[in-house]
Amino acid sequence: MIFKIGMAASLLFIVAAAMYFLFIHQTTKKGNQITQMISRKADLQLLHDTLPDGSTLILNSGASIHYPEKFIATSRQLQLQGEAWFDIQQKPNWPLIIQAGPVQVKVLGTSFNILENKDSVLVSLASGAVRMCAGPDSLTLQPGQQGIYDIAARRFTLAGQYNPNQTGYATRVFEFHNASLEEITARISKAYGISIIFNNKALAACTMSSTFDNQSIDYVMNVIAATLNIEYRIENNKVYLSGNSCE
Repeated sequence: MIFKIGMAASLLFIVAAAMYFLFIHQTTKKGNQITQMISRKADLQLLHDTLPDGSTLILNSGASIHYPEKFIATSRQLQLQGEAWFDIQQKPNWPLIIQAGPVQVKVLGTSFNILENKDSVLVSLASGAVRMCAGPDSLTLQPGQQGIYDIAARRFTLAGQYNPNQTGYATRVFEFHNASLEEITARISKAYGISIIFNNKALAACTMSSTFDNQSIDYVMNVIAATLNIEYRIENNKVYLSGNSCE
């Protein structure tokens, strides 16, 4: 009987210790206050989220983000793994700091994209201004520019203008120039959360040029069908493409 009581007490201690470990790893201390930490992760689909200050973001598939339930008074800080599009509330006296790998991206108010992986950190700026920092080095971006940090070389590079198609998964803004239908459908399927199926595989090689600025999927498919002289139908978040030629 004493043995059973001892075993039960041991199990209770293990459970309590595990719960304490999880609590400690899900909170952060700010002064004398304990603030709950929030983690979000996108699986196969995009994930839309709103930060405590009202700023919005879109996580690309496989990306994750970690931030406090409430930002402190001096700065807004969060951590990103993977790719995300940000639309940040403009608060000049309350900077947002995003930790992406070894790079800190400092923001006042702007819209931009961050792609972080094991080799590099790429920031594409749509509006406003951001500053990329790593140790003593930094790089300030202007709208339309891209900044790349090579992790192995520990070096920043200004990459010039970025292609809006890279961030189209979040903005639904695309500029296609003689692009194949295979490339076009891959990008719009991610942005609209749909599957596109070729009833005729040969259609994937068709090419076209067009610009889309956050229009509905029906509008996008109507333009594609009219341009390439093909047909489509939408059923349960699936688009079926059919036709015998691209002419």
